[in-house]
Amino acid sequence: MKAICKRVDVMGSAIIRKPGSGRPKTIRMAENIEKVDEMICSQENQPKTSKSIRKISEELNVQQSSVQRIVKRDFHLSAFRHVPSSQKQLNKNVLSAARNLFDVCQWLCQRRFFH
Repeated sequence: MKAICKRVDVMGSAIIRKPGSGRPKTIRMAENIEKVDEMICSQENQPKTSKSIRKISEELNVQQSSVQRIVKRDFHLSAFRHVPSSQKQLNKNVLSAARNLFDVCQWLCQRRFFH
């Protein structure tokens, strides 16, 4: 029992594993990472040549989640969605209305409890 506790303290696990055991990496290999790198970023002097994760996964015959994992973990990039300025203004208006409603509710609660 002491040996197991000591192994957990030292190694972080009670399981003894041989090096190289477990499922081998098949998708996040250097070759696939290089291919994704070439496709994900626009080339110099050729703007708008980058490809979407969906297109890259189709061309490399790799799952979209695997391409997303490579992009996120290896290149530290994240996908974003373009929000039109009209939508941003609408969101600001909704947020402003919600704040006003919250202020009114607070005022009513204070009035109720203090009168």
